[in-house]
This record gives sequence, structure tokens and C-alpha cells, in this order.
Amino acid sequence: MKIMFDTNILISNFFLDAPYVESVVNKIVQCDCEVFIDNYCLEEFGRVLGKKFFKTIGSTKKWTLAYENILDFRFKPIFSRGIELKYKTRDAKDDRILNSAILNEMDVLLTGDSDFYGCQNEKLKVMTPRQLYDVLNNTIQNDHVGIAS
Repeated sequence: MKIMFDTNILISNFFLDAPYVESVVNKIVQCDCEVFIDNYCLEEFGRVLGKKFFKTIGSTKKWTLAYENILDFRFKPIFSRGIELKYKTRDAKDDRILNSAILNEMDVLLTGDSDFYGCQNEKLKVMTPRQLYDVLNNTIQNDHVGIAS
């Protein structure tokens, strides 16, 4: 399964105590899914962290640690600069992420941003961490049942 993370999932995973985000990340690792991140999300991640989280003297060190955590997760990079924005969300700032996910044939766009809901098509599913957790958990349980029989 090819999963693309939206920026808010990155922030939730590394800085907030968001329900299901850590759990779904563990399930993703357990299921050996391919995880992708668009360069636009990384740029947005840096902007958001700079504005909301790192206004102190130790900001550079915190940012470096956060970025290293992202790199340790082994995301596969996607570079969407200059792509045509055929598909639209409720928030124009999110159009590039949606189009990148569709263009790069992702199975899932993982996000907590309601502006993406209703944007899925026959190939791309837009899911919250809870929804993806349930899907992966069921997949793992079904695999174990199949092995036991």
C-alpha cells in the first residue's frame, strides 16, 4: 500500500499528543507499507514549526531533531513543483498535495484536514489516522487468521 502523509500528520506525530497518529504510524511500519512525502509538505512543515513551535533560542536544535526524526522514518520523497493542479480541495493551498497524491498513484492520503474529505476517487482514498488504523489492523488480523489455517 502506498501512503502519502499530509503535513498535519507529521506535526501530530512528532509534536502533539494526537489520538491514533502514533498508533497508525506503528501499524504502517508493521504492515511494511510504502510511505511518501511531498517536498511541499516538508516546506510547509518547516513554516508551521517556525511559526507555532520554535520561537525560542533552542529552535534550531529542536528543528534539527524533528527533521532527523522525519528522515529516520524513511519516507520516499516526491517532488511536485510545477505539476498541473487538475483536482481541487476546499482550500487552494491543499490542491498541490491532492494532485501530487493522485499523480503519483497513492492508495491513501493520510490527513486530519477536513478540506480533503470528499476529494477521493476510485484509486485514492483520503483517510484519517483512525480510519487507516482500522484498515491496517483488519489486514493484520486477516493475515494472521490465514496463516493459522
